[in-house]
Amino acid sequence: MADLAIYWIDYLNIKFNFNNMKTISMLEFRKNAAKAINEIKQGRRFKLTYRGEEIAEMVPIVTNNKIEKDDPFYRITDLASKAGSTLNNDQIDKLIYGKE
Repeated sequence: MADLAIYWIDYLNIKFNFNNMKTISMLEFRKNAAKAINEIKQGRRFKLTYRGEEIAEMVPIVTNNKIEKDDPFYRITDLASKAGSTLNNDQIDKLIYGKE
């Protein structure tokens, strides 16, 4: 069991570069922003420095675009009314998720 845990820790470290955070200065970032952003999109992590002091970390945002099985969206037919009118996406989100 411990071997499996070590395997997954190693896998995550490689996949998300937890131990491989590159340091980049503000000047270098300004000169090569597009390249740095493309690397971030691919999973690379950066520490940003200003005058030699670490001031920020730039990391990719991991999103989960999967709809969970218990998502209220699946109950939309229960909420629908045959006498109702057509709704746009914002109106549907407000009714289902309570979003403004």
